[in-house]
Amino acid sequence: MPLRAAVLALLLAVPAARVSGQPAGSRQVFSAGLDAVNVTVAVRDERGRLVSDLKRGDFVVREDGRPQEVL
Repeated sequence: MPLRAAVLALLLAVPAARVSGQPAGSRQVFSAGLDAVNVTVAVRDERGRLVSDLKRGDFVVREDGRPQEVL
């Protein structure tokens, strides 16, 4: 679920829980995950010109040292 959708789901769920008869002051637990992150990259050559012919395979994205899939 994209982060924006997770935040929207949280904003919609919290008021709904209050209306549903849940006692005020009771503890609510929210958990969310993130499946994808948008990464914007600009690459310049040694003269400072933008390089525009790069493909997905030209990049390696790592999380905690582990390569991640570039979609």
